[in-house]
Amino acid sequence: MQNSITNRLISILTEVEMEDMYNLLAIKLGKVQAAKSQEPGEVKELPELKLNLGAHCKRKRERLGLTVYAAAKSSGILQNQVKVIEEGQGYNIDALLKLTTSLGLNVVLAETID
Repeated sequence: MQNSITNRLISILTEVEMEDMYNLLAIKLGKVQAAKSQEPGEVKELPELKLNLGAHCKRKRERLGLTVYAAAKSSGILQNQVKVIEEGQGYNIDALLKLTTSLGLNVVLAETID
């Protein structure tokens, strides 16, 4: 019985979710060292930040099982805008906020501590 439940659970998980689950399990088992968290005051360079935001949006879209077309339609932006956001290329804040809102992601601005 437990195997059938496990098999159903695994079949429901997306590839990204399984990768995240395996990474967390590896960290807990001591097979992989957890990445050091960044200091709150540390600001990433803009290109790196844009790449990270885009990758996060893409992972969330894939977890939701949405195509680029479906994500664009639900957020009210164009498909090519979704693609450039996910690739971390040139995009505007309006398009990013529309996409993140439709994906159920929050973009938070916080003051850095000097």
